[in-house]
Amino acid sequence: DEGAADGGAPGANADAADARSRRAEGARGAVFGKVTVGDDWKQVEAGGGREGVEGADYLYELGRSQQFSTDVTVGARQDMVDSKFIGGFLGKESDIASGELRGFEFRTFKNLVGDYYVPQRFLDTFATFMAKNFLLEEIGTKKIPLILGIWGAKGCGKSFQVELACRKMGVVPIVTSAGELEDEWAGEPGLLLRERYRKAASVIKNQGKMSCLVINDLDAGCGRLKDTQCTVNNQMVMGTLMNLCDNPERVSVGQEWRENDKVYRVPIIVTANDLSTLYAPLLRDGRMEKFYWDPTREDICAMVETMYRDDGLTHEQVERLVGEFAGQPLDFFGALRAKAYDEQIARWTLETARAAAEKGEKDAYETSNETYNISAVCRRLMALRKEQKTPVGEGVRVPDLNLESVSITLEKLLEGGRDLVREQQHVNDNSLAREYMAWQRDPAEVAAEKAAEEAAKRPKPKPLTAEQIAAAIERSKAAAAERDAAEAAARAARRAADAIAREAREAARALEPEPEPEPEPARWPSVSPPMAHAMQWGDSASEFYEETYDGDKFVLVDVRSAKSSGREMPKGAVSVPAFSLVGPPLALVAEPLDSFLEAFEAAFPDRTANLLVVGGERAGDEVGEFECASVAMDQLVDAGYVNAVQVHGGYQNWVEFYSPSGKARPPKANFKYVTGAPGTVCVGAELTADFGHGQRTNA
Repeated sequence: DEGAADGGAPGANADAADARSRRAEGARGAVFGKVTVGDDWKQVEAGGGREGVEGADYLYELGRSQQFSTDVTVGARQDMVDSKFIGGFLGKESDIASGELRGFEFRTFKNLVGDYYVPQRFLDTFATFMAKNFLLEEIGTKKIPLILGIWGAKGCGKSFQVELACRKMGVVPIVTSAGELEDEWAGEPGLLLRERYRKAASVIKNQGKMSCLVINDLDAGCGRLKDTQCTVNNQMVMGTLMNLCDNPERVSVGQEWRENDKVYRVPIIVTANDLSTLYAPLLRDGRMEKFYWDPTREDICAMVETMYRDDGLTHEQVERLVGEFAGQPLDFFGALRAKAYDEQIARWTLETARAAAEKGEKDAYETSNETYNISAVCRRLMALRKEQKTPVGEGVRVPDLNLESVSITLEKLLEGGRDLVREQQHVNDNSLAREYMAWQRDPAEVAAEKAAEEAAKRPKPKPLTAEQIAAAIERSKAAAAERDAAEAAARAARRAADAIAREAREAARALEPEPEPEPEPARWPSVSPPMAHAMQWGDSASEFYEETYDGDKFVLVDVRSAKSSGREMPKGAVSVPAFSLVGPPLALVAEPLDSFLEAFEAAFPDRTANLLVVGGERAGDEVGEFECASVAMDQLVDAGYVNAVQVHGGYQNWVEFYSPSGKARPPKANFKYVTGAPGTVCVGAELTADFGHGQRTNA
């Protein structure tokens, strides 16, 4: 504590008393006062505390005040702090001073040696997404997806193509694997993603290089499959990614929120085989842009041709190789190239082991035909690694192993490819896990297999003799004859039933009455009371009225008996009786008037006059059960009145809509009349009964 408190201590090996005296006499000692030192480690540095801050001391001032030196090298270098704070294991300077021990997750692409082909469609999608996230302000919207989800079948080169695209664009990615998305402590994977996101943002800010966060095989770490368990960390990772998409500039790793604590927007690239296994809200278009990577045959041929460029394969040979193993992913051809060196490496391993056995080295094992020491291979390789100081990620150079002499031909590749395909099929055919873990299989499937095994174990029946075969044939013939006889009897019964049904239909058809003739078409038009009212007073009632009669007004003619029309009559109507009421008061009968047509011609000599005919009483038996207006209309049509129109329903229907004075009645009102003899209506007997449920006719 004393060495850290006194940033200008002259020597690290001086005792505590001299250090305190020098500090008291120095400049800082004059400012902060003397140090109170005791046996208690909780003692504070005397002096220098701010007023009103409890427990404030020199260390507090050193960390908080801006008027004193806060150089991070204080207490971190040799000769600046007591020797007991300097260890020999990490060197004379700690990590805070030099930064040599700091770890970074940046990819350097040292493993990508040589030239590789990146399909233009993949590179265009990647470059467009990266540029779009860095042109956020220019586009004028913040609704740009932060995540690019590249998904597709296994082995099609998704992660490798991402690295190649980053190298071509000069992007410094920070890569995270799906294996890091689970931890024994809840929340650690989410914190790891936020820390690496901020690290990528610091690359953009401090190094001036484009960066991104890459998460490989996200569905393997956080996908929800049939029998996988969803943990808290899975939920935290999904929530962290959604939060980064919604707030890409405010990322907390546990510290207090500050208004000015904003980081640069960092694009996130994720690869997966099936994005549908992830949490659905993360796949929303505003958060993730989906890109299905399914390389075409031309893309695979171009990538394989680049892979085998140094081996001398022509374009035609590459196309034949890809066609021979159609349906295989891209990594199949990478493994095929590595398999071409197996024979040379196996020969070197055997020669090295045999040479070690001849020298008499230990661990020699005797075989049936020769003696060799296989453990010498491991010692040789580790000795070469130590001698050459091989860096991490690079291979050992063996002087007596010349891999460049290996000739990679199309025939050798085809033979090696068939071996790989054969091993793939062998794995699929011999599913040993089905036998080891039968308790996890479908019970119905297991029961079916057991039943098949038991059936195979049953003894086979003895072969039939000639007599048994002949008897079986005879029984079969007899059964066939019985079936034929039964079918013939059934057919005969069906034919008899059909004949009876046909006779019954013919008898029923004979008893049916003759169909009534279709009614003759109406000789004159008829209109409803509302339209008749509009035609009488010249209102626009319908297109029919406007087109047929040019909107001309009509004269309403009441053809009821003089007795009925004298009692009440529609407003503006002209009475021309076509009937007279005869008989006793309680048994009145309407009889046609022979003088009707003559009186009508006298009132309306113009045969083209627009006339509305309204009747009321019912005619007697001698004229049929028709309205009086129908009888009158027959005479008018025969006399040549071409524009005569009947009011449907007669006067009884008219008063359902209008009062005698011409006022419209309330809609859907039901009026009942007290009647006496047929054809009579009591004066003033219009009674409203059941308003809202009227049955008036509006034809």
